[in-house]
Amino acid sequence: MTVAESPRASAREVADDLLAAARAAAACEVGSYGRAAERAHAAARALRDTDRDAAAAARLGAALVELGEARRRAGDVRGAMEALDEAVELGRSSADSGGGEAGWLGMAYHRTGVVFDTIGDPTAAVTALRNAIEAFDRSGDDDGVARVRNSLGVVYSRAGSFPEALEHFGASLRHAERAGDRAREAAVSTNMAITTRLLGQHEAAITFAERALAIKREVEPDDAAGATTNLALALAAAGRHDAAANAFAAADVAHERRGDPHDFGEHLRSHAEFLVERGSPERVPDLLARALAAAHQAGSTALEAAVRRDLASYWKSCGEHRLALEQFEAFHDLELRAERALRERAHEEQRWQTEVALARSEAAAAQRERHALAEQFERLVSDHRDLSSRTADLEIAASSDPLTGVGNRRAYHARLAVEVARAAETTRACSVILLDIDAFKEVNDRYGHITGDEVLRGVADALRAAVRASDTVARIGGDEFAVLLPATTCTDAIGVARTIRARIATVGGLSAAADVHVTVSLGVASSDEAAHDASRLLALTDTRLYEAKAAGRDRVVPDGPSRLER
Repeated sequence: MTVAESPRASAREVADDLLAAARAAAACEVGSYGRAAERAHAAARALRDTDRDAAAAARLGAALVELGEARRRAGDVRGAMEALDEAVELGRSSADSGGGEAGWLGMAYHRTGVVFDTIGDPTAAVTALRNAIEAFDRSGDDDGVARVRNSLGVVYSRAGSFPEALEHFGASLRHAERAGDRAREAAVSTNMAITTRLLGQHEAAITFAERALAIKREVEPDDAAGATTNLALALAAAGRHDAAANAFAAADVAHERRGDPHDFGEHLRSHAEFLVERGSPERVPDLLARALAAAHQAGSTALEAAVRRDLASYWKSCGEHRLALEQFEAFHDLELRAERALRERAHEEQRWQTEVALARSEAAAAQRERHALAEQFERLVSDHRDLSSRTADLEIAASSDPLTGVGNRRAYHARLAVEVARAAETTRACSVILLDIDAFKEVNDRYGHITGDEVLRGVADALRAAVRASDTVARIGGDEFAVLLPATTCTDAIGVARTIRARIATVGGLSAAADVHVTVSLGVASSDEAAHDASRLLALTDTRLYEAKAAGRDRVVPDGPSRLER
């Protein structure tokens, strides 16, 4: 090496060392990872400014991928997309210029798909992930393809497309087995356990959960807490309550030892819910109090709000109305604070979304059309309110179910359209619960239609008591009801559905016939799972209701938050 070449060689070595350090920092806390990625990016950028060869492009592309991932983990979605878009463009330019496809292009597409999944855009996520598979295929990177197929499975599972999710998980798992990648084998087995549990395939879910836990104990013994909770949930769903109780107890210890307060709090909520459903609520206040402490330690307002809502429901079921009110008021205060914070972030998020839309002309056109339709619909609603003020009695009769007093199908669909349009504008999802009284025909056949009508009125009363004043309850068929929950995530809607199911199954007085036992099957979905399309949201909710009934009735689908791993 000549003296003139030596400084350039040193700069390349520094850039390579900083990139390696950034990749190693990905396992550290978010701040450390972000700082390491910024240093790697600065060095690669400086080298690219003087060296225009393929090697310098490769260093910059790889550094941009790490920078994009670090920003995503820190919650900077706009910054993440800027870095990843540049990496993708750099990879395309390298291929177009005859320099061969850049090795980072598949990873850039992969990380882009993860960002879209994070912001609730499954269609864009699937497109990016399929581009990642094509890029990895062209470069002969089978391991990259397997990683992307696991992420595709995550997106499909979140969207309720379980067969497609299992297909991708299966391919990723087979590759992990062939490659001897035990850590990935555990992660994919966890995802398959969650998805088969949501499908009601309980024994398969237990098998996958046990496999994931066994591998975790072998290769990552200090990180087996989540796998233990997942096994407990699978056992509980299968009705193996004693085994589930033992698994929950083991997970209590594992989470406390691991020391992640957010994961520990979520686990304690699941444990408490299991005890309520089992009919053994004595330890529930203690578990939820510990979950509340974990939420405070984690600084998670969302987790604290969820725990306080659980406590309010528990104390209410115990008849301790003062304690229930205290927790509900605290929950409501947290919700208001979260809403204020959301409004403060809305302007910046809207600017980012507009920029992304402008970069994708087809998406921009669809966005503008959706906005115009929403505005038109709001004007129609305003006109309708003016007319309805002069015909109030007729409107009430036309929009209410005469038997139960809740809304009817017409009123429900009108309100759903408004809330889905609002969710598309504000990016705050609304959710729908669709429920069907199990074996209702048998009630009519055995006790008569008078008793059947009593049951319908009792279910309607139970629904009204279980939801907020801002929610909409409607009877949309003979024994079919729906609940529309504005500004509510799917996870929170699942909690409401569980409360409804427990209330209807355990509270007497639904009819005068003492031996009538009523249960319901419930399907839950949110607008962000259906791309803020009302028709698709209705179809997805109906599919999940059918899955609940096909799985044996008296259950909620999905039955819990999916902690899918990448």
